[in-house]
Amino acid sequence: MITDVRAVFLAIAISGVLTAVMRADVVEIDRSSVAAIAYSPATGHYGYAFNYRSRKAAEKAALEDCGADDARIVCWVKNGFCALALGDDKTCWGTGWRYGPSCSSDETRKTALEDCGNRTTGAHIALIMTSDGQRVWDIKKNVTVTVYDASGKEIHPSATASSSPSAKTVPSTNSNTSLLKAVTEGKSADGENKK
Repeated sequence: MITDVRAVFLAIAISGVLTAVMRADVVEIDRSSVAAIAYSPATGHYGYAFNYRSRKAAEKAALEDCGADDARIVCWVKNGFCALALGDDKTCWGTGWRYGPSCSSDETRKTALEDCGNRTTGAHIALIMTSDGQRVWDIKKNVTVTVYDASGKEIHPSATASSSPSAKTVPSTNSNTSLLKAVTEGKSADGENKK
């Protein structure tokens, strides 16, 4: 009887921990935000923009961020995630996007990798982001951006926030500050330079 009670208690405790972990990964994306990705097949460069209020504005900013004459918009999304996958042949790329309340970065990533993998070898994710910029992961800049308020709660960037992915807002009181600063400065969590 005591063993059964312990087993039930353990199952409830584990369930609570898993629920808390899963809820921590939920991102509520600003429904009016738009992001876009531009890519240059000639140079292999890409640019992006997030937290814009129109597709046209996001696309213009992404093209400017890319800066190549042959740059083209390869993906855009409103209220969701978008991703760019690149491979061994720079003239080939893949994209993925998901939008709406049940969208996920995992589905977006998988779609981009499959799309790129159908065109070239060595497919890998180069960029994945939310349309409002809460989450930006860029392999070329080795940057992950997460925005927090003074209490340590993640917040949405304001509509007037810079579209620069290197802009970081992290209060010094947050327990994640040293880790986030390390990631954004190209260092490992223990402060060592990444190789």
